[in-house]
Amino acid sequence: MNTQKIFDTPLLGLGFRVFFALAGLSALILIVLWNAIFKGTLTVDNYFANNYWHAHEMLLGYSVAVIAGFLLTAVKNWTGKPTLTGDKLAGLALLWLYGRILPFYAGLLPDVLIAVVDFAFLPILAYQISKPIMQARHFRSLVFIGLLLLLTLGNGLIHAEILGLCQNTAWAGIQLVVATIIILILILAGRVFPFFTERGLSGTLIIRNPLWDALSIGSAVVVFALQLSAISG
Repeated sequence: MNTQKIFDTPLLGLGFRVFFALAGLSALILIVLWNAIFKGTLTVDNYFANNYWHAHEMLLGYSVAVIAGFLLTAVKNWTGKPTLTGDKLAGLALLWLYGRILPFYAGLLPDVLIAVVDFAFLPILAYQISKPIMQARHFRSLVFIGLLLLLTLGNGLIHAEILGLCQNTAWAGIQLVVATIIILILILAGRVFPFFTERGLSGTLIIRNPLWDALSIGSAVVVFALQLSAISG
């Protein structure tokens, strides 16, 4: 039986390699597409309204690719357990890519199919990240699973309005995704900045204060919760 991997390349050896590359390419392509659509030189039959498409791709396309690449690599370092590589990583990357491409074929494909393909990426990523975390009992990292699920919820609210399942939920979904990404950045900054500061400046010891970390993140959560409640109200 041939068990050789189809996608056995260095690019797929670590999550950050393929997803950071996809994020960089998508950023360049999105700028060109958005300018062409905004100026009217390009007309497409898009699943999303233009304003929703721009927000969705910047947040749940580009930003999520960066998040996926970081977490797939960081969780491996934090837990000492392997994360996706090779064919499985290629499959996840292709799922992300299909989520970017299929909305432009709204005239040919069912809206439900487009929504399901795009929606599936985040819960699958959360599941794949959770396995090494649970195996290593690195429970403090479960916060990232919760944040990925919040991103999933925000994405679901956007698709629910487009599919006609709900009314006036897309903007709340976008705001939820923005808030979740900012909270994710706050948490990662508290972990990553001290680490690289100590590594880069020999003899420098970073004084950690868990209380201040909790207060900064907690205050951000309260602010965003009030903002979201005002939008939904």
